[in-house]
Amino acid sequence: MTKTKFPSLTASLVLATTLTLSCEDKEKDKPATAAETASVAEVTASPPETAEKTVPDKQGTFTDSRDSKTYKKVTIGTQTWMAENLNFAAKGSKCYDDNPDNCAKYGRLYDWNVENTKPCPAGWHLSTYEEWQTLLNYAGGWETAGKKLKSTSGWQDNGGGTDDYGFSALPGGKVSDDGSFNGSGSDSYWWCVTGITENGDPIWGYEMGYNGESVSGIGDEFGRMYFFSVRCIQN
Repeated sequence: MTKTKFPSLTASLVLATTLTLSCEDKEKDKPATAAETASVAEVTASPPETAEKTVPDKQGTFTDSRDSKTYKKVTIGTQTWMAENLNFAAKGSKCYDDNPDNCAKYGRLYDWNVENTKPCPAGWHLSTYEEWQTLLNYAGGWETAGKKLKSTSGWQDNGGGTDDYGFSALPGGKVSDDGSFNGSGSDSYWWCVTGITENGDPIWGYEMGYNGESVSGIGDEFGRMYFFSVRCIQN
């Protein structure tokens, strides 16, 4: 009878090990499936859960050489704005309720002749209609820009915004054509250099309110006997 010759135990172990390693090598060389690739990419690309809100590109301060007051400033897109209202005691300006504390908080309120008095510091100027339009477009359009430009606090009935860009608009109110003060805490109004809309209507100011997200242009519906706030923009 012919004997069948079996390999020794040592030879069997060597063969088994070789086959296992060969299979592992093939598994390593096997290209990843689309699902595996997507899973790795998701882990790598996912932002941290604690990611903070985008902050303005540039923030800083500058000093008005005329009275040594220091103001915050912020760059929004291609523009650099004052990040608070002007508080220079120019002719034809008032503090809300004639209270200096309101000037410190909200800035001063200026009469309609502000275009001619040129109250802004050297290197800055009264913002124009076109510059306001650029700002509003950058902030997503007039219908929702107010929410992004308003400060997060200081507005009536928690009507503040998200202050996405550091513009930090506060409700400084106005002086009406009858000489009364109103709107502090609820509304803010700013003069601009008069511009003409596409419809041919004049715009000489802008308004934000606590009860909405929009920014409204001010024109013929307001007389020029009012006092509004001023935001200067860098030359």
